[in-house]
Amino acid sequence: MDNARSKAEEILRKKVWSVRKKWELLKSYSPEKTEAVLASFVLPKDLAARCHLPEGTTWLDAVKTFRRDADPVDLWRQVEAHPIVEYVHVQCQSCGRRVPDNFPAEEDPNLTEEEPTAAERPFIRAGWFRGPRGAVVFVYRCPECHAVRIHIAGAVCVVSKRTSRCGWRNTWASS
Repeated sequence: MDNARSKAEEILRKKVWSVRKKWELLKSYSPEKTEAVLASFVLPKDLAARCHLPEGTTWLDAVKTFRRDADPVDLWRQVEAHPIVEYVHVQCQSCGRRVPDNFPAEEDPNLTEEEPTAAERPFIRAGWFRGPRGAVVFVYRCPECHAVRIHIAGAVCVVSKRTSRCGWRNTWASS
């Protein structure tokens, strides 16, 4: 009985620590910092056109098109229907070849899961990325263009945002 209680306390302690860590991260991103990150990236031309915005429009400009005077339900409907939040498949950043959404993927053995390097570790979080897992990186070796891409579940939004048409992809680096 003491062993079960001890294990339950350990699990609860870890959960509380995880929530506190996430809260600290969220508190560190003020509205001003979040807006600065969004303003630092320009929408791809095709996405700007689909949003009926001029070329050179930033992600922040796109977010500011939502009607602020709308009631919360209407505002949420605007956000859900907006092209900037639609799902975009993970893809090779060099040639655009789609990466399977499941892991492991029998049809594409080029996607592997690896431990992060010391340089990557501060930018990676555990969570639900292709299923529950710890802080890992997915390495994709594209069979078409031979580029190597590292996909992560990013802990820092400025790391996660890419300028190419890959949406809010969790892509950190390439080699």
